Amino acid sequence: MSTNHYVVVKREGYTPRGERLSPLESATRLLSARLWPLWQGTRNRSAIRAGDRIAVYLAGQGGSTVVATARVASLGPWTPEIARNYPLDPDGTAVVVMHLDQVSMLPAPVAVRERLQALSFINHGTPKWGVAFMGGTRAVSAGDFAVLTARTLPLARAELQAREGKDSAIAQARALMAEHGLTADDILAAA
Repeated sequence: MSTNHYVVVKREGYTPRGERLSPLESATRLLSARLWPLWQGTRNRSAIRAGDRIAVYLAGQGGSTVVATARVASLGPWTPEIARNYPLDPDGTAVVVMHLDQVSMLPAPVAVRERLQALSFINHGTPKWGVAFMGGTRAVSAGDFAVLTARTLPLARAELQAREGKDSAIAQARALMAEHGLTADDILAAA
């Protein structure tokens, strides 16, 4: 079964006691708990499967960045036990919860605005490009996932090429490294 890629969106939230949290604080709490809720109206809710990869996009004030990745370990129903231990004010009842593993914070947030030209799902010159991230989740290609999560665009391209054909990817990665003055240590640091 192939791996699908999604962007999950997090806005500001509140603690169970009602204290306001930034999108980053809210996302960090969910990632630390290794879970992510999906609501009745969440786009792609029934398409997401165990093994799929997610990138965490922060929306709202000071957002528009991707800060983490994770793998969907399993999906299950929202239960009273999950609700009791949920690290945020749920503001309703989720339908499904994604249980996560392989959670990884990116070394630095990726500013999506700086990568718009490289994303296939946003029309170039679209002034309100943030609309593409509405609906709670967004399905993206492996290439777009790499663009949104790699430290640099050359590394994203090299990662995608490596998935498509190892021999040609090595040659292209070396060319990209030379073109952008990157070392093997740069690539290892981004991994």
